[in-house]
Amino acid sequence: IQGCQKKKNAKEERKERNKNKKRREKRNNNNKKEEKERIQGCQKKKNAKEERKERNKNKKRREKRNNNNKKEEKERIQGCQKKKKKKKRNNKNKKKKKERIQGGQKKKNKKRREKRNNNNKKEEKERIQGCQKK
Repeated sequence: IQGCQKKKNAKEERKERNKNKKRREKRNNNNKKEEKERIQGCQKKKNAKEERKERNKNKKRREKRNNNNKKEEKERIQGCQKKKKKKKRNNKNKKKKKERIQGGQKKKNKKRREKRNNNNKKEEKERIQGCQKK
């Protein structure tokens, strides 16, 4: 009877140990799983942070490039405007010079005309006086 009892007890103890072993394994697996998920969560956060960083970097680069392009376009337009102004100024100066030269020409022509008129008047006067003398 005692032998049977010992076998029975041994069987029960084995059963209990196996139960505990399974419980332990289940707990360990659960802990491993949770640890893995925790690490993955951290990794996701890390990756998200890296991606954000990269996006911001690209955004800044893009903004810098756009600003540079705007600046260059502005300078190009200003350059064109400066050229236009310079051209306008040159044309104005040419026009003034031409008018000045023409003005001098007009004065010369006027003097010639006056001289011719005076000469004609003088000749007419002399002719009239000559006729009157006769």
